[in-house]
Amino acid sequence: MTTTLEFQSLYEYLSRPAGSALGYAIATRAKKHKEPIHYKDEPASPYPRPISMYRVEFLQKAFSDPSMKTLIDKDVQEYRVKRAKKVNIKK
Repeated sequence: MTTTLEFQSLYEYLSRPAGSALGYAIATRAKKHKEPIHYKDEPASPYPRPISMYRVEFLQKAFSDPSMKTLIDKDVQEYRVKRAKKVNIKK
């Protein structure tokens, strides 16, 4: 018996745009957990880069496991701090 892995983008999983900070946090957690990340080109996307796709089981855990949620929230804050520093440097 073979198992087919289902992959979804954050937009597909959440049914709304995730935003850069949450996208960064999920990508960071996926890389740290050695999760496979697939990419797809979406011509209608407002983003000028391929869309990241994650295993649905990983996304379910990311949004339901309290310890992982805490790490994701930390990563979101880290992204926002880095982004704010970049904006202040450019001024």
